[in-house]
Amino acid sequence: MTYEIIDTTPLDPIAQPLLAALEIEYTTRYREFRKDSAASVSEEMLRYPAELFAPPEGAFIVIQRDGKTVGGGAFKRYDTATAELKRIWTHESERRQGLARRVVEELEARALRQGYRRVYLTTGFRQPEAAGLYTSTGYEALFDRSIAPEIHFRLPFGKDLLEPGPPRIAQRSAPRRAARATVVARDDALRAHFGRNAAPRPFVHFNKAEPAMKHSKAIRSAFAVWTLGMAVAASAATTGTLNLSPDQPNRIRTAPDAAAIQAVPAAFPFASKDELVIGMTVAWPPLSTYATDEKTVVGADPDLAQLVADGLGRKLKIVVLAWEDWPLAVQSGKVDAVLSNVTVTEARKEKFDFSSYRRDVLGFYVRKASPIKAIREPKDIAGLRVITDSGTNQEKILLEWDKENVAQGLKPVQIQYYGDPAVSFVALQSGRADLILSVNSALAYEAAQKGDLRAVGAISGGWPITADLAITTRKGSGLAAPLTLLLNDLIHSGKYTQVLDRWNLGSEAVNKAVTNPPGLPKS
Repeated sequence: MTYEIIDTTPLDPIAQPLLAALEIEYTTRYREFRKDSAASVSEEMLRYPAELFAPPEGAFIVIQRDGKTVGGGAFKRYDTATAELKRIWTHESERRQGLARRVVEELEARALRQGYRRVYLTTGFRQPEAAGLYTSTGYEALFDRSIAPEIHFRLPFGKDLLEPGPPRIAQRSAPRRAARATVVARDDALRAHFGRNAAPRPFVHFNKAEPAMKHSKAIRSAFAVWTLGMAVAASAATTGTLNLSPDQPNRIRTAPDAAAIQAVPAAFPFASKDELVIGMTVAWPPLSTYATDEKTVVGADPDLAQLVADGLGRKLKIVVLAWEDWPLAVQSGKVDAVLSNVTVTEARKEKFDFSSYRRDVLGFYVRKASPIKAIREPKDIAGLRVITDSGTNQEKILLEWDKENVAQGLKPVQIQYYGDPAVSFVALQSGRADLILSVNSALAYEAAQKGDLRAVGAISGGWPITADLAITTRKGSGLAAPLTLLLNDLIHSGKYTQVLDRWNLGSEAVNKAVTNPPGLPKS
């Protein structure tokens, strides 16, 4: 019995048994939960351009036994440090023999060689054997296991990559095809199989040496934000205009602020002598991410935390937290404050004090060559093809704007959902969409790194209500007022603006910090 692993493309005929089997399996398992499951699976298979699964950012492998496709899988870019595994499958006759584990290991090894430090994936709640495989191979569940899996529907897992062992399966590359004729044949095969239009994609030959890359240190907390649906994290290159080096030579610093120091209650129990301990989730650039040394936290939030520590005459200590852990960290005194994109809400104000420092902003972005100049009000999006994120506040806002336009006799918006930043950017750059409405900070990072996006407008994340992001402290601790005083001094000095501009977030600046500003209402 001979196994071969072949680096190829989703358009290769040898990959079609894998895709066909996945369609049947997903349809069978989830039909009762989604009546159009067959159509939705077909759309899922076709919505990702083949080039997303090509090096240097992706891979697609097929495992054959004696010339028959019996397994395979793929990965594509999730963010600068993370690969997302997709389409992992083994033939039913090969299950419970370790083949799926081999598929995962081969994909992990390729991801590591291509420079990724982590892997992320989701599986359905009706695939317990898949969940068991991932758990047994070192993946961490990124969802609340105390809640019934069907409530989550999709179950996210994450893993930090380790140095791989030697390859366990003989490997060859798919032979180079006679370019255009083969592309047409593959596209025709896809159309025949799925019974719908499959846009032609260029065939990508994978027979290139992949340089060995330094492996990462374990960074589990970075996965925590994914459980909150923050998958809009920027799909940006590791090089560009923003500095992700650990030394941060241009970091903005300030002198101690005597008034702010004097305003801190004498009895305030700092978590550490001579230090200001700030809790922070490692979310996504430019807010907070790991530097190129894979351990130093850098970004707009760490820079602002440094200014706050300087202003209070203390050394900065950042404690990395999972998102769900920040409330307890503040209340228990583990940290003095949390500075991590926390939105002020009326419900949270019952338990915490806040010092506002940034606006919660959604951004409208277009491709650089777009004729669109500005988006300021609902009528500006009439008739446009707009990408947004399903189930989010930005979708709600977009639907409200569209409803208003239609009521006034304007053309309706064509809303597009991709559920994946990389696919969204491809759709925008290829002209399949006119505009993206999503989290401004992530899009601002993408624009700064690649230069092929352009901001044309911004609105409050709580539209029509203004939503503030704030440094969070324990209720009644007395630290909020001094922090607000310090933030306003930083605003007046210009150092606050310098920090935001340094990370391309100037559009999210506030004119004045406020203690316990109005929050988003209770739902």
